[in-house]
Amino acid sequence: MIKGIGTGLYWTLWVSGLCTGIGLLACSSKDDTQNSKLSACSSCAAEKCPQESATCDQSAKCKTLRSCELACASGDSACQNKCVNAAASDSNAIVAAANLLQCASTACSSACNGSGGSTGSGGQSSTAHGGTTSTGSGGTSTSGGTSATGSGGTSSPPLQCENLLQWATACVVSTDPVFRNCNTAPPTLCQAGCYENATCDEYTQYKSAGTGDLKTCLTACDLGSGATLPANCANAKAKRLLCGITVDLACSDADPVDQCLNKCALDYPCDQWEPPMGQPPTAYQNCSNGCDASVGATSPNFVVSEGGYVTTLSWQGYAWTATDGKSATTITPTDFSTLPAGRQLCASGTVPGTADYSAVAMLGFNLSQEAAMPGGTAPAPSTWTPLDTNQIYGLTYNITNRAGTPLRIQIQGPAGNTDPNQRWCADVSGQSGSIFWHTFNTQCWEGGNGTAYNGVDSLQSIMVLVPGDIASRSFDFCIYEI
Repeated sequence: MIKGIGTGLYWTLWVSGLCTGIGLLACSSKDDTQNSKLSACSSCAAEKCPQESATCDQSAKCKTLRSCELACASGDSACQNKCVNAAASDSNAIVAAANLLQCASTACSSACNGSGGSTGSGGQSSTAHGGTTSTGSGGTSTSGGTSATGSGGTSSPPLQCENLLQWATACVVSTDPVFRNCNTAPPTLCQAGCYENATCDEYTQYKSAGTGDLKTCLTACDLGSGATLPANCANAKAKRLLCGITVDLACSDADPVDQCLNKCALDYPCDQWEPPMGQPPTAYQNCSNGCDASVGATSPNFVVSEGGYVTTLSWQGYAWTATDGKSATTITPTDFSTLPAGRQLCASGTVPGTADYSAVAMLGFNLSQEAAMPGGTAPAPSTWTPLDTNQIYGLTYNITNRAGTPLRIQIQGPAGNTDPNQRWCADVSGQSGSIFWHTFNTQCWEGGNGTAYNGVDSLQSIMVLVPGDIASRSFDFCIYEI
């Protein structure tokens, strides 16, 4: 295989300045001066590159392509593309022409300089990968494949095509449209890099099945340029690659959790995936952290046993629901005594509007309570103490709020049912997040003037609370974990 040379449209631009063999017939309509130049180029190529010329002469497609190209006006990419399309099925013809190009452009640079491609003022330049260029009035000629144009001249093809065409030639795929049309429809630098870093087998897989690492890389380029794509596993994998994550995660387009995760990945830009150190979770993290919860899955860190008994890290106790007891608030279920093991804790209902905002609904669980013996009564709850005098800890939450109702998390001491100074609340922001102990306050609402929780007072329960308003509120939420 020839190194340092690309096939496709780059050599077609050069060969339009070379008349050899049957190609001489295509030059008969040119003026005598031009024919003389083409003849000199042809003779030199036949003398200096006999093997390459003979090989091209033995290939019908190579001769046809050579003749066709010579009939095109210099710089007429549309005409040249048609010529290449006619020979696209014969990779041997392409390689034969590429070999002839490399030899003649070096051995016959003087004789072939300007043949078939020289124009007057306002003309176009004829360029070649590895070839020689000729320019119109006001321009200069250079060798080595660069283009210098005169007044009104055309510019050279995009630089990324050169290495791309070398790669395509090595894989014997240089006749494929994406490479053959590179100078008129060049891929982006990102896409060109995907091809060049791929193996030939990966390209074959991509062409036959539309999958694989090359497909992932190209899709990542599309996403990086702002394309909107469906939220499926393949596109989410490409988005992770774009964001610098190369770990290949198991994913199924039929899995509801994966469907949710894929949508989160495609909905948020890479710079929102990780929060700055010490900052709360990002919107992307809140989205992805809530996917298990949104489809009814349970958390391994928040285990709900039969009857609604919760075990989570150092907390354990029964779950319950409650209302303010004064308004017409409704809540379902009224308890979790019949809840099977392995379910989420969920509650729904309505909090009516009241003038003093006093109506509330709650779903909570005790923090320190032994489980009941079979057929027995649950022991009374005890208390748990964080002993966090530095106020650097708190709790995390993941709550699926299907109704979008404003929610709060409330922590409560042993006398919290009657003593407002033993209950502290904080607003829930988004589906998941973290709340420091000092954020909890006895009056967490706007305009409140309460006392912050000190991080050391004993607690008996934690609950998710639906606060009342002047207007009625319907609610429907589930606790994935707290």
